[in-house]
Amino acid sequence: MELAAGMGVSRDYEDLERNDLKNVPVFHVMGGFGAGILGVNFAFSSTQALGRSRSPFLVDRLAGEALLVFRPAAVVAPWRDSAHYLARVARAFSAAVGPAYEHVSASRPRGGRFGVRVGGHIDLPLSPAREPSELRLRVGVRRFLGFDRAVLTTGANDPCRPAQSCRRVGDTQLEVLGALAVVF
Repeated sequence: MELAAGMGVSRDYEDLERNDLKNVPVFHVMGGFGAGILGVNFAFSSTQALGRSRSPFLVDRLAGEALLVFRPAAVVAPWRDSAHYLARVARAFSAAVGPAYEHVSASRPRGGRFGVRVGGHIDLPLSPAREPSELRLRVGVRRFLGFDRAVLTTGANDPCRPAQSCRRVGDTQLEVLGALAVVF
């Protein structure tokens, strides 16, 4: 079982028309189970873009996901039971994919969408191998791929009629995260 919490940065569009990207802070928590080649993680993240730019295109994002985690080096014979530091790092390397939901808001207008979260992380053990539980420094990258673009409107519920103000919100381009993880 594992629990992790940390901070990072999300590369998000400041202006969809000009493809301008901006760094937005992200907070991330994750919990999961499964120590072998496969595991399951549940994660939640939140960005805070509002107030950091005058752009009307930056939005706050709140996401939740359920991920299938694949650890390719967990079954490699020389590394499987080794207490060597590099073997512990290799065993902890994970790739993950799974369904996700993202709620986006720009103050008053709000929207949401479903998609797929893809990513991976590597853990650097901070505690000795002989301990029954470990403290790790986790470094990861991830991306949310939405099935569609969220549409934020300031009018009635029917999106993007000519008399309404609306905007389309795309995917984040990349999130880079650092966290402290406890594995027990």
